[in-house]
Amino acid sequence: MTAKLFILKTIKEEPCTGYRLKKLSKKYFGKELSTGTIYPILQEFDKKGLIKKTDKGYKILKKGKYQLIIYINNAFDKMQMLEKLVK
Repeated sequence: MTAKLFILKTIKEEPCTGYRLKKLSKKYFGKELSTGTIYPILQEFDKKGLIKKTDKGYKILKKGKYQLIIYINNAFDKMQMLEKLVK
């Protein structure tokens, strides 16, 4: 799972701060994503209108939900390609 996919997926489930994303990343990746990874992605997503900063953290917007679907489909396609390579 890429950092971008992880961040959008997590924010879709519940509004999150950068700090919370950092802590949750350890659960998914086995190590924490750095703030140097998380905050530039949050800024990019905010600038593109995928997420919005609120009092409770970042919240996914409709455009962000569509982008999440694209990330998931791309990841699925890559997994299928890899499966074919190892068979």
